[in-house]
Amino acid sequence: MTKKALLFAASVLVIGCSPAETQNSEDFPTVYYNANVITQDVEMPRADYMIVREGRIFAIGQGDFKAELGNKAAGKNMRGATILPGIIDSHV
Repeated sequence: MTKKALLFAASVLVIGCSPAETQNSEDFPTVYYNANVITQDVEMPRADYMIVREGRIFAIGQGDFKAELGNKAAGKNMRGATILPGIIDSHV
């Protein structure tokens, strides 16, 4: 195999394996629901769901998140797990 053919094959492999644009982009945020979200907000210290859009927290709330988003969201049932938004554990 020539160098050009090998370079072409490697390029195709890299491009083919790179992550594609998915439905979970800005139009389809991810909703973490059935969660215990600790907000550190005096007016709403805890929430039931957290909406993440483009890697950032978009909204936090209680009750039905579909009223805010409709059906344009990928959902992840957290089964009561606690979420601490903004806390990053560098020891992982």
